Amino acid sequence: MVAPIPSPFNSDSPISEDLTRKILQRTQNISTTCSEELRLPYRHSPWKKPAFFGACLVAITGLFGGAIYLVGAPDPSQEIIAQWPATPAGGLALVGNEDIAKLRQSGWTCPDLHALGFKLDQAQGAVLDGSPTLKLKLSDGGNSVTVYERHSTSSGSTAPMNPLTGHPASQDGFQPLGGGKVWLQPGPTWQAVLASGDTSYLMVSNMPPSSLKPATAALTSGPTSNSTLAVTGPSNDLSSRLMRGLARILAME
Repeated sequence: MVAPIPSPFNSDSPISEDLTRKILQRTQNISTTCSEELRLPYRHSPWKKPAFFGACLVAITGLFGGAIYLVGAPDPSQEIIAQWPATPAGGLALVGNEDIAKLRQSGWTCPDLHALGFKLDQAQGAVLDGSPTLKLKLSDGGNSVTVYERHSTSSGSTAPMNPLTGHPASQDGFQPLGGGKVWLQPGPTWQAVLASGDTSYLMVSNMPPSSLKPATAALTSGPTSNSTLAVTGPSNDLSSRLMRGLARILAME
């Protein structure tokens, strides 16, 4: 009896090398068993031999299908994002620590700036023009930082997108710093926009300007997603999950 294949969501990585090795090993065992049985009296029967071969094929397909089905499970963040209202009419939805952890597993950064002495006071989520956006309020007892993290398609501009407006930062009055990776709007409460892949960030803070570089660097040090997160979750039917799982398995080669 084939032991149950562990869910890939019980580990930190999407799928482990150990899971792949077990799948290949069990497939080889099934193939060996089929070959041995075909050398028995079945070889003299024109009906039993194809029937047994078909049974072996079903067993192998079932083994891979079970693994692919588990690997291709929907992104856990989609259930969370589905609860977020569309702004401005819907306001913002509170996001708890458990949901923050799930978002991070799905590729969101959700920066807490803990290394800079900050702690998370509040997290909220909303959908801005079809793009899921997270708002994080942080403080260190004296200074405050608000970070917006938005996942969407590229703005089509060399300047990063302002997560609040959906405009290129240059259109909203931001000026590039250095190589143009960070765009700044100076003032007593300064604002900085930067992007990593299809994720854009807006940081609003009253910290001293000297804190700008380490603070913005912390935004891109965590996991980020390189694929657009749709507001509606992926199809959960068997065919869709098998295709997603197969794509992930092939990506490991």
